[in-house]
Amino acid sequence: MDHPGTNNLFETKCKSKLSILYNDQAVLEHHHAASFYFMLENVKHDCNIMSDLPQKETLDGRKLILENILGTDMSKHGMVQSEMKTISELPEEERLLDTKNKNTFLKALVHAADVGNPTRPFSIAKPWGI
Repeated sequence: MDHPGTNNLFETKCKSKLSILYNDQAVLEHHHAASFYFMLENVKHDCNIMSDLPQKETLDGRKLILENILGTDMSKHGMVQSEMKTISELPEEERLLDTKNKNTFLKALVHAADVGNPTRPFSIAKPWGI
């Protein structure tokens, strides 16, 4: 969301406004998360999927959304891979989709979707690579 077509390293090395705003930490991911919530504030009430949720569900949902967006930072790639490997090595009866495992799988799926853009047809992937 609102991606400038660069990566975090580029943003921090050129000392971009985004890099300064987010203190050189997961710059683009923090920007995407903030942009999402700014967008939610500006949509009509009946289009805001979180507007009628109870406060606890709103806070829990926000935490989950932020974890998943921030989890797309490539500096977290090894950690996500390691968490998935750990789950895969558990006995089958312990690989249940309980809260912790479900959150790990969700983070891995969102991350895979994020890094999977180059597998799209070349006409779609090319603009992202330029």
